[in-house]
Amino acid sequence: MERIRSYVVEAQGIFAPYLVAVLAEAGLDVVHVGNSMDLQLMSHLAPDLLFVDLDYVDADPLESIRMTRFMLPHAVICVYTGDTRPAWAAACHLAGANCVLTKRADSEEIATGVRRALTVGAYTDKRFETPESPTC
Repeated sequence: MERIRSYVVEAQGIFAPYLVAVLAEAGLDVVHVGNSMDLQLMSHLAPDLLFVDLDYVDADPLESIRMTRFMLPHAVICVYTGDTRPAWAAACHLAGANCVLTKRADSEEIATGVRRALTVGAYTDKRFETPESPTC
């Protein structure tokens, strides 16, 4: 079975090795780690999965997701954010993200989210659910 190629955008260099290790443990090959969203390089490398720390992108986060979705329509986009508002998670999904994770997610939760996004097409960290959200 062919391994999934991933591209990581993490501006805080101290966290990049951790994310690379988590993705490798989840069975992904990391083909590039960068500190910005270089759409030209992303298009050239054509990764299967993008893992982006949205808190440090150098442009509007939602517009960055939209542009990435436009440039790489078949890639799975996973975003990592410190914002835990349910409306923010919804906005990220509407912009084109397949997976939205909070920065409170541990390595197992990150791996689970990435795998679900790759297999099912979507995943939202449970921390975006509010206690007052209605259950059906």
